[in-house]
Amino acid sequence: MMSWIRIPHVPLALLLVTGYQKGDCISDGTIVSDAREIEIGDNTSAPLCKFSAWERSKSYFDVQFHESDPVFVKFKLDTRGKSGMSINESSHADVIFPHNWVWTYSTENSNYPYLSLYMDYGIVSFSLLDARTLELDYLALYVIPDNQTENCRLIIGDNASMINVAKALSEIVVTNNTDENRYQKHFFCYLTKLPEVDTFAGLYFNFPTNVFQYSCCIFEYSYNEGRYSEPKCNQKQQKWTLCTTGPYFAGIIILAFCPIFLFQLLNTVGKDEICQPYDFDCLIDTPLTLCQDIQEEDTWIFLDGKPPLRLSDLPSRLLSDLKEHRPLTYSRLSRLLCVLIAPVLLFVRVLLFKDGIGSKNTVTVDDLVARSTPLGFLSLLAKYEHARQTFVPILGGPWVVLGLFYILGIIIIVTPRSLKQIIENGTPTKRKWSPLFFGVDEVLRMAMLEPETEPGYSRASTFCRGSFLMLFNVLFWKRVCYVNKTRFYG
Repeated sequence: MMSWIRIPHVPLALLLVTGYQKGDCISDGTIVSDAREIEIGDNTSAPLCKFSAWERSKSYFDVQFHESDPVFVKFKLDTRGKSGMSINESSHADVIFPHNWVWTYSTENSNYPYLSLYMDYGIVSFSLLDARTLELDYLALYVIPDNQTENCRLIIGDNASMINVAKALSEIVVTNNTDENRYQKHFFCYLTKLPEVDTFAGLYFNFPTNVFQYSCCIFEYSYNEGRYSEPKCNQKQQKWTLCTTGPYFAGIIILAFCPIFLFQLLNTVGKDEICQPYDFDCLIDTPLTLCQDIQEEDTWIFLDGKPPLRLSDLPSRLLSDLKEHRPLTYSRLSRLLCVLIAPVLLFVRVLLFKDGIGSKNTVTVDDLVARSTPLGFLSLLAKYEHARQTFVPILGGPWVVLGLFYILGIIIIVTPRSLKQIIENGTPTKRKWSPLFFGVDEVLRMAMLEPETEPGYSRASTFCRGSFLMLFNVLFWKRVCYVNKTRFYG
């Protein structure tokens, strides 16, 4: 009999659990809702907060503004309850740093582009653009008391809430200026995330990918009415992509010339390495300078115009004993040093960003990387779990990529007995085995450069330089057309 009574309770219990999936069912049969839902329910019943500017913030802004006369002001938004009022604060999902705000303006004669620049404009300009930027600790707003309720809502990103905040902030700006008409427009902005941004190029090719933009409340002065109009909020400001994509493509062009400078550096470091030319048998009757840079002392000093001691020779002079008795060890140490200092520009950039962006309300690299911002090797400054998701995630992040660079550099550049000889063997003067590849002699002739080159690094550097210069010679294009004509038509 008792078992028959309990059976109907089973589907009843299942029904209760199904109907309240977001709650917790405890042993006495009561359902407890999630705490977050209770808070949200209370928030939706409370009115939106209305604010007034704190008098001390007005004085603080007035003093700082007249000292530096800025055109771009960064500050932390600080909201405070008054007379027992409490603030239930939240923000939309696309708002990045809800308390980091900026203010700027435009006049009849000038518009300032700070809202179109990236956050790191001060660092990449070496503080030149920071000359007209002011950073304040905070600007405080007090809630206007409401007798009907003890709490109110502030939703960063909501149009009505932002209008209330912007009106209070405008009291600080306009009140402290004798000429209210000085600003044709003024902007109060916070950062929001762009929707649907393709970050693949930023993740794998370090392409500058913008994922943020300013969302602003804009006051515009009406000369007909003699006052500012009601603010228009959630106005998105577009970024200048040319400021980042231009240097990126310029960097790619410079990177294409890196082999020339790399081989010149290796030639300076390893100029005393003995290297047998690839076409040694064909060069027996040629002058000795074509095979090896060994000259008589009087010729070396007086005829060639080369000084007996140069600044680049000082490091090798300090290790002259090692160079004389252990030439292979000296060569490998020199190449290892070149591999270690190769990413020096990356390390300099990391050093510039190590303290974050801003001096008072600092935004660190980890703050940006944690919000899926691809920053390339700057991700080294972020936590590993964040960095590995924003730079070459298929390999494991920037630390793994840097480690692979050094491992491959040691294997390919440092380990070989004579890298100079390997480079020489890879740059033959003639390549008879394929018409699609030109030899050194052909490239230098079409580039109108001196055909005689020293073997090894010097020949490789000259070959790279000639490969670029020959593109501007009609003879090269005639040769290309001739080669392809014979391939297709016999």
